[in-house]
Amino acid sequence: MASSFPFPNRLYNIIFIVILCVGAKAVSVDSSQTTGHFSLQENGRPCFLLDLSATCHVQYEKTDGTVATVSYPVPTYSQASGFCATNDEFDTLSSIQLNFGDRVPGHGFNGTFALILKYQRDVPVMTHFWLNEVVSVHTLSPGLFPDAKFPNVPVHTYNIGTYLNTSAFLSPRSYLCRRDKEFSLDQYVEERPTNVTIHYIHVQPFLVQHGGKFSQTEECPQDFQSTTEPPHPVTTDTLVIPVGHFVLPDDKGQVCLLANFGAMFRVEYELIQGMTRNATYVLPENCAISGSCEEGTVHVTFSFDTAFNLSASFSSNEKTFKLVSLSVGYIRSADHFPHALYPDTSDFEELTNLTLLETDAGKSYLCKEPGVIKVGPHVTLEVLELQIQPFDVKNGTFGETNECNKDNSSTIAPFPTIVPASSILPTNRTHTTTNMPTLPPPIGPTEPVQGNYTVHDSEGKVCLLADMGLQLRINYTKQNGQIATGVVNVPVNSEVSGKCSESHSSLTLTFYDATFNLTISFAMHKKDGDPDTYQWTGLYLSYVEAPSIFPGTQHPNEPRLILNTSLNLFTTGAGKSYKCNADVDMTVTKDMAILVRRAHLQAFGVTSGQFSAPDECAEDSNGSVDKTAIIVVGFVLLVVALCIAGAGVVGKRKEHMVYVRLPSLLD
Repeated sequence: MASSFPFPNRLYNIIFIVILCVGAKAVSVDSSQTTGHFSLQENGRPCFLLDLSATCHVQYEKTDGTVATVSYPVPTYSQASGFCATNDEFDTLSSIQLNFGDRVPGHGFNGTFALILKYQRDVPVMTHFWLNEVVSVHTLSPGLFPDAKFPNVPVHTYNIGTYLNTSAFLSPRSYLCRRDKEFSLDQYVEERPTNVTIHYIHVQPFLVQHGGKFSQTEECPQDFQSTTEPPHPVTTDTLVIPVGHFVLPDDKGQVCLLANFGAMFRVEYELIQGMTRNATYVLPENCAISGSCEEGTVHVTFSFDTAFNLSASFSSNEKTFKLVSLSVGYIRSADHFPHALYPDTSDFEELTNLTLLETDAGKSYLCKEPGVIKVGPHVTLEVLELQIQPFDVKNGTFGETNECNKDNSSTIAPFPTIVPASSILPTNRTHTTTNMPTLPPPIGPTEPVQGNYTVHDSEGKVCLLADMGLQLRINYTKQNGQIATGVVNVPVNSEVSGKCSESHSSLTLTFYDATFNLTISFAMHKKDGDPDTYQWTGLYLSYVEAPSIFPGTQHPNEPRLILNTSLNLFTTGAGKSYKCNADVDMTVTKDMAILVRRAHLQAFGVTSGQFSAPDECAEDSNGSVDKTAIIVVGFVLLVVALCIAGAGVVGKRKEHMVYVRLPSLLD
C-alpha cells in the first residue's frame, strides 16, 4: 500500500496500519499537533469559525463476518464547506462540512470522507446555541478498510441531540472545550456505528464579528473539573443539602460574583413501566463554576458530572440588580434516573423574564430560609442559606446584606415561597391524562378549518391579517420501519402571536398545549426600478411526535423541528393583500407538506385593521375567466331556448286555430 503513494503519504499509511493493529483500543492524540483551523465565509466575511481536533473510530464488517475498527484523525488540511445562518430571526441553523476524501486527493483517503457538524440556535433572539447533529461520511476503500465485506461502499452515520451547549446571554459567544467528548453515531442507520472523539474544539457558528476572530469564550464545564476528585450529583432521599461557597472571577482575575447556597434538584421523568418518578440529587460543594461578567449582565453556570448544570443570569441598572433567568440541564443517566424510558438523553429547562432577588447595588442578597421554584415542567429547585452578590464585589467579600422579608421585616423581595416538595412532584404515581398535552384523538384526517388570525404591533395596532385554513402533513417513521404521514389541522383557537417591522413580519400559531408551534414569516422585497412586493419566505415548525397524531411512531413524544427559510410564495404588491380561494398545496421539506385553503393574507401595510385591495392568485384568475365564459354561454343558450320555445307556442296556436275552424266550414 505504501508504494502507491509518494513519500508524504506513507506516514499516513503507517499510522493506519498501526491503528489497524491496535483495533478498537484508545488512541492518544496530541490536540496541539492535530488541530485544524477552518472557517466559512458569506459575502466575503467570515460567518463560521472552527478550531477542531477529532478522531473517527469506524467499525466495519469484514468478509469473514468479524467486525474491525479503523481509527483516523480528521486531517488539518480538510476543505471546509457548508452554510451559515442568515440575519433572518427564524434562520436557526449553521453547518460546516470538513471534506478530506477524493476532494483532497493524494493523502490516502480514496472515496468520500467528511465530518459534518450542524449547529442550532434559539429564536428570535439568540441566547443559546448547541451542536445539534454530527455526521460521519466514509467510503470502505480496500486500502483503508482491508477485507471489507462491502468494499468501496459509502457510509453515513448520524447522531442527533443537544450537545456542547453554550448559554450566551444576549451577546456573541464562542464555545471552547479542551476535554475529550465522544459521540456514538448510531442513529437512524443500519450500518456499524462510528465513534467520533472531539479532543479539542473552539467554535463560533453564529454572529461572527467583522474582524473574523472568536468572540468572548464560554468554556465547557469539564475544563474546570478536578481530575483527582470529579464531583458527582448525589442522589438522596433526605433533605441534607450541602452549602457551598462559590467565586466567579472576571477576565482580569478579579472576583465579580460571590455566592453561598445549597441546592437540591427534583426532576420528574418517565419510567419504562409507564409511570413517573422523581430523580433527586444535590449540588456538590466542589462543583465547577464558569461564566462571564460584563457591565450590566452576569451569567454563571455551576456544573458537575459533565452533563449536569445550574445556570443563572443577573442584570443591573446601576441602582439595583435582579435575577432574570434560571436554567437546569441534566442527563437521564442510569445512576440517577434508573429505569428511565429514554435513558442517557439530555434535557434543558429554563425560566426567563424573572424579577427575583432584587437588591440594592453594592449589597448582597441574603435569605436563610429555604425556597422552592419550578424551573420547568419537570424540574423543581430547592435553595437554602442563599447569599449572593453578582455585581460590585469589593476585596473579594460580600457587601452589606439586604435580607429577604422572611428573615426580617425588610421590603426586599423574598426568594419564592417554599412549598412541600411532595405537593409538587409526587414520588410515584400513575401516568394520567391530566398531565399530558391536549392532543386530538387518532382519527382519520379531516378537512382544515378556516381560521381568522390577527397580529398587533407594539402600539396595539393591527399589523398582520391572516384568514385561512391550514393542514400539515408530516412524514414519520413507524416502529416497523415504514414511513407514514401524520395529518394535523391547525385549530382555529390556536394561541396567536407574531412580530411586525418594515421589512419582516411573522405569524406564530401555538396549539395542543404548546406542543406545536408554527411560525410563518414574510419579507418585503425592494428593487430599484421595480414595484415593492412581499412574500411568504419562511416556515418554522417545532412539535412533539405524539402517538395520538403519529400512531405507531418509532420515537414517541420526541421533539422535532422542521424549517425552511427559502420559500418564495404568495408574491403580493406592497399595500395590497393576497387572496386565493383555491387550495394551495406546497412542499416545505421532504418530510412535510402544507395545504393552505381559502387564504386571505396581508403581512404589511394594514390600515384600520382591514384588508387592502387583493392581488388574486392565478388559480382564481383562471377560474374567473372560465366562470365568465360559462355564464355567457349559458345566457346565450337560455336566450336561444326562449326563442325556440316562443316560436313553438306561436306555431301551436296557429295550428289549433285552423283545426278548430275547419268543421265550421264543412257545416
